[in-house]
Amino acid sequence: MFKYVKYMFIVIAVISILSCSAKYKEINYIPENYSLLTDILSENNIIYPEDIQNSNNIFRIKSNNNIYYMYQWDFKSNFNSDSISILKMQDDIVQNIKVYIPKRTWILDFAINDSSLYVLASGFIYKYSIINEKINLTQVVGIKDEYDKNIQSAGYDRIDFMDSTIAIYTNVFGKLYRKPKIKLYDLKTMQVAKHKEFENTKGAMLNYEMPKRCFSVYKDKILLSDISEYKIKIYDKNFNLMNEINYIPKNWIFNDYLNNLKKELDKVEDFNEFRAEYSKYSVLPCIRTVDFINDTSIIVSRYLNESKFTCYDIWIEKEGKWIIYKEDLYDIGNNLPKDYSNDIIGDSYNVSYLGAKYYIVNTCMIVPIDLPFKLDSNLRKKTKKELNNIIEKYYESNSNIKAAFIFYKFK
Repeated sequence: MFKYVKYMFIVIAVISILSCSAKYKEINYIPENYSLLTDILSENNIIYPEDIQNSNNIFRIKSNNNIYYMYQWDFKSNFNSDSISILKMQDDIVQNIKVYIPKRTWILDFAINDSSLYVLASGFIYKYSIINEKINLTQVVGIKDEYDKNIQSAGYDRIDFMDSTIAIYTNVFGKLYRKPKIKLYDLKTMQVAKHKEFENTKGAMLNYEMPKRCFSVYKDKILLSDISEYKIKIYDKNFNLMNEINYIPKNWIFNDYLNNLKKELDKVEDFNEFRAEYSKYSVLPCIRTVDFINDTSIIVSRYLNESKFTCYDIWIEKEGKWIIYKEDLYDIGNNLPKDYSNDIIGDSYNVSYLGAKYYIVNTCMIVPIDLPFKLDSNLRKKTKKELNNIIEKYYESNSNIKAAFIFYKFK
């Protein structure tokens, strides 16, 4: 009897697994006709900083007067040194700038203009003056105040200029710990001028295991997107809702199973429970990043169902309305469905591009890469053998260079 029950249990378990697998297969999307994001980008410049050894690190990249500044996020070094290094990149010249930090702490982000540098740490904003290229610490501002008194950790992880203020805001937010929020400081007094806590976004819990860039600041505007819904809100500098994008792309596919998962995800209240069940929720299609390209254009990247390859949409504003300009642009990546990956790079060659990481700065898309690959749609015409030859020839004369930054302009 015990054996019978045991066998029945195994049969039921197998049927259950097969049933779930079938549900997954129902929503697997493979495009018949496609365009690549590379087709709407043109290379503008490529920089090889010698100090950068790994393109997989987290970077903070800012621009001022067409000069680019980059900080390579390194948790360990923050606590072993009283300074950080910021790379200044102008044309082909790369300069290493050391910035003194009064307390060994977790450095998160920075913002820079002609006269000032602001460094965001886990509990402080460090303000520096820039005079004749000399950087001097002038003010230390504590972040936690009456607006954050009920929160154990202030949670701000980004800093940018916004109109005539400096803005700190949350990028990795979530249902359990904090909602997306922003605080604006007067540039002269460094007193809080405005603050706002937004309602949490749909699917916010997914921001824990797969951090998204779904909160962006550009000049005097704010972008805030849901994660499990294709819904993007645009606010002005006073936090008034200006516009809203609601869209359902043809490859944004849900079935009953996924719709139930979406509802369940927004009701999860225990973080450990969510982590235990994470793989179940990871099949949801979701927004990955939203960025302003300029005042009137936005790029959205998103993961598609279980296949998990990346898709991109470009939106432009016309007469006060946001309309889709290019949609369903695909990426050259190492996880493209085999049905059409051979057509792109030949023999399923294992190479990853934009889907891993990119930054939108000064109307450029900046892509950190491990050399020798460059983001070039001509790779679709290369065979695996030809790509291997490119690799071999490159390393014959460039063995010391490990990574690079490619700057692309949108056509």
